[in-house]
Amino acid sequence: LKKIRATCLQTASDQEKSVAGRKEELGVLNKAIDILDRTTEGPASFVQVHAASMFAPSRSKVLLAVKQLASKHHSTLLAQLASRIASVLKHSTSYGADPFAKVKSLIKDMITKLGREADAELSEKQYCDSEMKKAAWKHDDLADDIARLDVKIDSTESADALVVDHIKVDE
Repeated sequence: LKKIRATCLQTASDQEKSVAGRKEELGVLNKAIDILDRTTEGPASFVQVHAASMFAPSRSKVLLAVKQLASKHHSTLLAQLASRIASVLKHSTSYGADPFAKVKSLIKDMITKLGREADAELSEKQYCDSEMKKAAWKHDDLADDIARLDVKIDSTESADALVVDHIKVDE
């Protein structure tokens, strides 16, 4: 019971930290999508003419935001996302492709993946909570059994003492 309790308490603590970190990650990723949406507004010719300078990986607000988040949370997933974004921004402008669509796709895929991970952690926490309740019920049942058996032992000892007294009286 102590082992299960310690494991479940640690899991609950880890899950709370993970949820807080995930909320911040999702906030930054949604902000990145907003930045992309704002940047893509306006005439297409403007985007095409200035694509090389606007989407330079070193000047990308989206890339900077994702890199900062990856560094802050020591997240390899976010660092990989930042690397993919940098690659897309660098290479898509030279091929005339729309870097925004690919970057949005990468970010949305990351949000989906983070959502799946959050669901998995939540189900683990729910399992842990369920096991804690079962363990508490079992503990209570066993405590009741111990109390019942203690009463039975006491009554048996009393009956034995009476028999011993009757035997001494009869002798």
